[in-house]
Amino acid sequence: MTVNDQKKNGFRDIVQTIVELFFHAGSEGWRVGIFPHERHDADAYGAAMSMSAVLETVGCETVVVLDMTEPPPISALPLLKEPLIPERGDVMPSLDLALAVDCYEASRMGKRAPFYIEAPRHAVIDHHIYEGDLPPFSYIDVRASATCELCYVLIEAMEQRIGRPLFTNDIAILLLAGIVTDTGRYTYSNTTPRVMRQAASLIERFSIDLPTLHYHLFDKTTLGFLQLRGIVFQNAQRSHNDRVISTHISRAMLDEYGIQDDDLAKIASELRSVEGTEVVLLHVETPDGVRLNIRAGENFNAAEFARRYGGGGHARAAGATIKNITLEEAMARTHRDIAETLAFSE
Repeated sequence: MTVNDQKKNGFRDIVQTIVELFFHAGSEGWRVGIFPHERHDADAYGAAMSMSAVLETVGCETVVVLDMTEPPPISALPLLKEPLIPERGDVMPSLDLALAVDCYEASRMGKRAPFYIEAPRHAVIDHHIYEGDLPPFSYIDVRASATCELCYVLIEAMEQRIGRPLFTNDIAILLLAGIVTDTGRYTYSNTTPRVMRQAASLIERFSIDLPTLHYHLFDKTTLGFLQLRGIVFQNAQRSHNDRVISTHISRAMLDEYGIQDDDLAKIASELRSVEGTEVVLLHVETPDGVRLNIRAGENFNAAEFARRYGGGGHARAAGATIKNITLEEAMARTHRDIAETLAFSE
């Protein structure tokens, strides 16, 4: 089935197919491994934990398979299942089904990819741009604002099928966290009427401290982060007739200010607000290369540009990791590539 096939039937068929799969898995007592993308954000984490709780309610055994990273905002969210982290030595059990959330391919799972690939069955819940044919059990809607928006649809359909509540207060918090971060507090162009209705429903049904949730997801920070942010802004350079802003963060800068490199993409988003800017390129030096965060306006496709380097994402926000390259080499390469891309689009 192609993405276009899914659009034609309004996704109703694929939702029902996946709901049937989940209930069959529960009736058979399947062990389901849930795999968010590496460097999971609130949407990936919220989707993984929510689906874990729901699948266990209908009879499955689940393992939420994470990598070692934990962006600061994630620590404030409900931990519904102790994660399994192979990198720290946790033993990976055999799986009956592997469920990818907020990603559709093993290449975005890092070192966990072999465990996903080895599973006998696969399913996907995602909202990122996808080209080509889909695996049989794939719910991918690129019009959705967040994977948590799609999880809401699935959980609601499962509730209707089973005839009893599956949403809980913790699941509501997790889904709202994914939705509010991936919509930028409902300010991004991907914000849909459906996701606003979902948020309203969750707030009406459950007791959620929105100010505290938003504080942990968006506002909580450290003096070191603010100092680093100021230097990154100071180092920002405009190019290509002021259409592009490029800046960088070295490992030395991260070490000096005691900052983890798990929550830096919002700096790129802030730079996108500079008047006249079409594209922002934030280069972050990593132990094995450079991570590139891309933010774009309506006239530039960030996801297409990220695919040059094996990455992906959304049209307005995307990223990639360029392996085995220095920070200087990466910045020179992206400078050349962005010039080529802009020239081609004119």
